[in-house]
Amino acid sequence: MQSEKIGKRIREYREKAGYSQEYVAEKVGLSVTGISNIERGRNYPKMDVFIKIANVLGVSTDLLLYDVVNASHIEKESELSNMLHSVTDSKRREICRVIEIMCISDD
Repeated sequence: MQSEKIGKRIREYREKAGYSQEYVAEKVGLSVTGISNIERGRNYPKMDVFIKIANVLGVSTDLLLYDVVNASHIEKESELSNMLHSVTDSKRREICRVIEIMCISDD
C-alpha cells in the first residue's frame, strides 16, 4: 500500500534526523496522533503538510516518495553517491563490488 510506504519513509527520515513525533507534529502543525497515523500509513498527508514534513526533516519530497514514484530513484542515487564520498577508499571498493554483483544477478 502506497500510504504505508510513504509513512515508513517519513518515519525513517524522522528517526535519522533524531526528531520525535512530538517535535515534527509541533513544527508541522499537527497532533502527535496525526503524525503517527501518517507514519503508520493510516492517513495520507495533505500536500501542504507533506511539504512541511519534508522541510522539517530536511529532505526532498522525492526521497519521501522513493518507493512510490518511479523517477525518484535519481534523488536516492544522488544521496547514495554522497554517502559513498564519506567512507574510506577500501569501504567504497567493497560497496562497489556488492553493487556490481547485484546488477549482474538474474533476479
